[in-house]
Amino acid sequence: MAQVIKPYQETELPEPSWHPSPGPFYQRFIKDLDDDAFDSATKERIDRETLSILGACHNPDSPEPTDMTGAVIGYVQSGKTTSFNALTMLAIDNGFTLIIVLGGRTKSLLEQNTNEFKTSLKYFVDREEAIVKGPSISKIKDLPISKLVSRGTLFNAMPIISVHLKHQTHIANLSKLLKSYQGVIANQNVLIIDDEADNAGLNSQVNSNNFHSSAVYQSIKDLRSVLPRYSYIQYTATPQALLLTSRNDHMSPSWVRFITPGDNYIGTSEIFSPSSLSVMQIPPDDLALQKGKIDLPDSFFNAFRTFLLSAAQATSRRKEHWGSKNITLMVHPHRETKYQDAWGLAISSYLDDCKYEISGNQKFFLKKNESTFKKSYEHLRKASEELTYEIDSFESLYDCVPAILEELSLTVLNRSSRHSNILSREVDWGDKYHLVIGGDLLDRGYVVRGLVTTYMPRTPSTNADTLQQRGRFYGYKKQHFNFIKIWLSQHSIEAFQSYLESEQYLYATLKAWTLTNTHLSEWKREILLSPKLEPCRRSIIGIDIIPNAVSSSGWSWPRRPLKNIENEEVVSALIKNFSDKFSIPSDADTWTDAMKYMRADNLDLLEVMNLLYAFSLDPSDQPKWLVMQALIGTLISKDYSASIFLMGTSSLKLSDFTSRKRKLKQVILKEDEEGAESESYEFIDPFQGKNDRYTYPGARCLFNNIPQTITFQIHRLTLTKTNGDEYLALVPIIKMPLRNGLLMELHDDNVLLDDGFISESD
Repeated sequence: MAQVIKPYQETELPEPSWHPSPGPFYQRFIKDLDDDAFDSATKERIDRETLSILGACHNPDSPEPTDMTGAVIGYVQSGKTTSFNALTMLAIDNGFTLIIVLGGRTKSLLEQNTNEFKTSLKYFVDREEAIVKGPSISKIKDLPISKLVSRGTLFNAMPIISVHLKHQTHIANLSKLLKSYQGVIANQNVLIIDDEADNAGLNSQVNSNNFHSSAVYQSIKDLRSVLPRYSYIQYTATPQALLLTSRNDHMSPSWVRFITPGDNYIGTSEIFSPSSLSVMQIPPDDLALQKGKIDLPDSFFNAFRTFLLSAAQATSRRKEHWGSKNITLMVHPHRETKYQDAWGLAISSYLDDCKYEISGNQKFFLKKNESTFKKSYEHLRKASEELTYEIDSFESLYDCVPAILEELSLTVLNRSSRHSNILSREVDWGDKYHLVIGGDLLDRGYVVRGLVTTYMPRTPSTNADTLQQRGRFYGYKKQHFNFIKIWLSQHSIEAFQSYLESEQYLYATLKAWTLTNTHLSEWKREILLSPKLEPCRRSIIGIDIIPNAVSSSGWSWPRRPLKNIENEEVVSALIKNFSDKFSIPSDADTWTDAMKYMRADNLDLLEVMNLLYAFSLDPSDQPKWLVMQALIGTLISKDYSASIFLMGTSSLKLSDFTSRKRKLKQVILKEDEEGAESESYEFIDPFQGKNDRYTYPGARCLFNNIPQTITFQIHRLTLTKTNGDEYLALVPIIKMPLRNGLLMELHDDNVLLDDGFISESD
């Protein structure tokens, strides 16, 4: 059954809706890529994926108005900027004339993206064949939109790449400008690239009682309304928020494509694998923070010594063997500036002391610290042996330490103004060695150049996307993987490790879905997560999510069963298929007809789910049933089996089933924004209770308790509404196997999330 989710293998690229052709802009871009970082195989991969992404956008040769939203997903630090630069060049070659880039929430990210485009397009800008702008808010009105059209033989049309801060006023000013050029814009193909699309642009007011729109979200919506023909492409490494927006939201993507990292990339699967030597635990006693002054903990000094030795090795190997001019230690202590200031001042004071000792008596400094540096060196050496990477001798590396300390630049990215005379807030990447301290500015999009050592004594985020965005330590670093060292709290380590399976599962299922060429709105929202994590900020989730797939008892059932006739054929087929497997248990001999049951064990779970796939449910129960299908699909791959219990019968004929009565509870539903109400009915408890006279344990006790077995009870009930109306219904009840209150195999580590779920706790 296709709808039952199983692990998927690596997939091919889906068929494009049209076929773009590389031209001079794209060809020049590929030619200018650094051959050391981008070998022929990497360039070929970029070709295939960029053509696939643009081929999923609207066809610029079509005259019809169009708006399209797509998502491009790549691992953290895996090359998303290169991808959307390549996409821009290919788009220009194929008739897209205005490229609007929403380039981040901070000035540093805006400048980073603008400079990338200026570098990529320098050849064409110098020849006056293209325009690149990163306008401040006051300069947006001066964007030369009129140059999108030819104005005579000497004034050719030029494509414009305009990079903007993702801020409501900036975007509103751009919309105002484009409105004033409607005659020009009407004939343009526009590409909007939203960098870090899951950040800021989604509606953070989606769950408000008054159906408000947040400011940036509304400004993007207004911008899109001005453009008659455009594609909106969302780039992100953490797509959970995009995938959990309402399917009717203009920010919900209709398709998704992927950026495949190159062979030199190291990510979650490498750094947080069980055999990894990259991650070290910060002892609990070292995690305490003080507001005004801080005593630097021993684990920080361990990280710092490791960094200095790694910097010495990088200097020895030079750029051609290391991959980056810069060598950086990142300290990520807290989101508040007062804590960052405290760390900055403490580290600044420590560095001053080191430099003073070195200037006074370098030999004494080296002798005094030799034993502690040797311990750090041994850890690096062990990792080098495990990974078969070379490391120079201790003596040669240690001799470099004083010079590196002398040249080390300390930056506190978002320090408070009162320490401006002591702490720098701007990183000068022209320097080689850096110690960078920051908080949320280091969470998303910001490239920490040459990051080799990370010290992060902060509390892990419970949002999976925020947690993963803190992984500035990912990237193209395989050639010196043994020197990548990350100090984290135990909780942070566990959070990253648990995210690993979620990431792999999400990517696999989405990649498989892309091959169907079906609108992404039809994809079931399947995200496996640790119970300790949320997929993203709840304020931007546009669908209802309950973070536990089953109740603590493991039972689940539909709340609004349909009439018997709707499902007789499905249940009859299920019983017929396994008819030779059913038997009457001996313990039911003395029970009443309503208590008796038949059971079939050791059934193929996939076969059962294939037969139950067509079971009809009330619309309110359908999304919940899809979640159950997806959940069971993951257990099929773990070799789970099924048992079926036919309740209240000694016969396989449905007409012979005893029909027990159950009352339905009337509920009032609010159906729209105006609060219009309608009534509905649901039942709370379908089970027959315990009866000591017949030694009947109750229906809740009738299930197969063998591990890795899912029980399906089939009940035939007469349901009675409060007004006296009755109808017959066939009700499936599912019992998931539990261990210590958790779903075995899956829920010891993971939770499946979707548009809701049938569960006893609902």
